[in-house]
Amino acid sequence: NTTFEDSETFSLTLTASESDDVPAQITNGNATVTITDNDENRGLIRGTSFYKVVEGPTWLEAEVNAVSLGGHLVTINDAEENEFLINTFASQVTYNGRKGDTETNEADYIPRAWIGLNDKDEEGKYEWISGEEVTYRGTLDSGHFSGIGATYGRFDPETGYRDNSLPLITAFIDQDVSAIQLGGIDDQFWFPGAWEDTWNNYTHMTQGIAEIPLSYFSISDLSITEGDSGSLTITRTGGTETVQNLTLTSTDGTATAGSDYIAINETVSFAAGETSKTISIFSIDDATSEDNETFSLTLTASESDDVPAQITNG
Repeated sequence: NTTFEDSETFSLTLTASESDDVPAQITNGNATVTITDNDENRGLIRGTSFYKVVEGPTWLEAEVNAVSLGGHLVTINDAEENEFLINTFASQVTYNGRKGDTETNEADYIPRAWIGLNDKDEEGKYEWISGEEVTYRGTLDSGHFSGIGATYGRFDPETGYRDNSLPLITAFIDQDVSAIQLGGIDDQFWFPGAWEDTWNNYTHMTQGIAEIPLSYFSISDLSITEGDSGSLTITRTGGTETVQNLTLTSTDGTATAGSDYIAINETVSFAAGETSKTISIFSIDDATSEDNETFSLTLTASESDDVPAQITNG
């Protein structure tokens, strides 16, 4: 599934039959099976969106990788979504070479990730890269955003790359992209969920959080005359920029494959931007007088797609 979970267990019990001529003896009849979660790199569904860590290392590269999945770097619309990102991704994000450091509270390793907020087009005018309206402002107005203010640290002012071997300097760098702090111990200014402005190639930041609108698929019914063919439509709603692969298979009802219709077992692929596909159905004429006959079609989502397709009527 697409839920981050702790390892889960179930038990197995071995018991002896009471009808054996010679009773079996059980020396250890209890076993525990552990299922280890492997969803770390698969992402997670929340509402109508799919969230996933994408690689940078720069903000622009992370955004390109988010777009390649069919979305953008995350748009945060309310406090609940902000909290969701903390709870979900704090342990997943690598920052300054250390993954998911939510315990030490060392400033150089507290996990942070790129988000879609930026003022690249106009200084001080913050927008979501997705084009959605800024309705929730997080810490946008609380002093975390300095724009082109002085930046103090050990970095190359030409490239923006941090380098602890360099002397401490104060320089002016246009900080026109944003990140979210995912870990750390609460304090009055820097705390989990705080947003901050930074520059595109800030050295310690290597990953972003992508948000991809989910695609929803449904299939229409069809009635055809024996011996004729017809077409039905698979329709996509919701997000349309993902590549999705589906499987369409037929199952006998009162109609039998091979004698009443041609069986179907095919892959249906939607390219980014495609919203519908037409599928041809062929019936077989016979000389037997029969009542109306039916067979079923089932639409299933591929388990290997980067973003899982959602079947609303399959």
